Amino acid sequence: MEYRDEQDRRRVVEANSGVPGEKKSQESAKEKDMEQTFEAFFKQNENRMHYHMQKLGIYDTDWKYYMEGLSAMWIAYKKYEPNRGLLATYFNYVIRERLIELRGEKLED
Repeated sequence: MEYRDEQDRRRVVEANSGVPGEKKSQESAKEKDMEQTFEAFFKQNENRMHYHMQKLGIYDTDWKYYMEGLSAMWIAYKKYEPNRGLLATYFNYVIRERLIELRGEKLED
């Protein structure tokens, strides 16, 4: 069989033989991330909450937003599916959306 280029050949070989390629190595890295304990994972990603709070102009004197961000992070950690995308992207989305939702609830009060 003739191939157009080296990349085309690799795709065919990977598809037929199950040889791990770049995409599969990314998936295994995601699976390793999920094997970490939440506490270790939280320490690595704690600044995400502070970042989003700062970007949204939230000043959290009573730690309400911080606790909601922590709760959102826990839910995101449990619901994360490695085959749907990067964990960091998912965390950013879930935390930011929860903080926006909470800020909207507080404005209505």
